[in-house]
Amino acid sequence: MQTYAAKGLDLLGPRIQARLKEGAAMTAADYQAALAWRAAFRARANALAGHADGWISPTSPGPAPKGIGSTGNPIYQAPSSSLGEPSFTLPVMTVDGMPFGAQIMGFNGGDERLAAIARWLRDALL
Repeated sequence: MQTYAAKGLDLLGPRIQARLKEGAAMTAADYQAALAWRAAFRARANALAGHADGWISPTSPGPAPKGIGSTGNPIYQAPSSSLGEPSFTLPVMTVDGMPFGAQIMGFNGGDERLAAIARWLRDALL
C-alpha cells in the first residue's frame, strides 16, 4: 500500500491509511513478536490436519451493505491470511437480497482437496 500512498494518500480509504500508520509505528521487536505469534498459530492449526478436513465459517459478520461504498467487514478472512492456508468463498446464501457467503479453509498443501470440497458444497447448495 506504500506504493499507492506515495502516489497520493488521498487515493486510499481511511481504513488503509490507518493500517499504514500502524505499520509505520511498528518496531523491529513488534515485528519479531508478530512472527513468533504467527508461527505458534500455524503450528496449532496444522496439528488439526489429521483430524478434520478444514473449517467453515461465514465470510463476514453480515451481508454486504447496499450501495458501492463498501463490501463489508473482511474480518473472517484474517485466519486464512494469517495461516497462509487455502480458502474458498462461496456465494451460497443471501440476507435481505444481499449476498452472504460461506468460507471454507483447508490446510497447507491441501489445495486440491479443498477445491473438491468447495465444488461439492457449491453443487449441493446452489
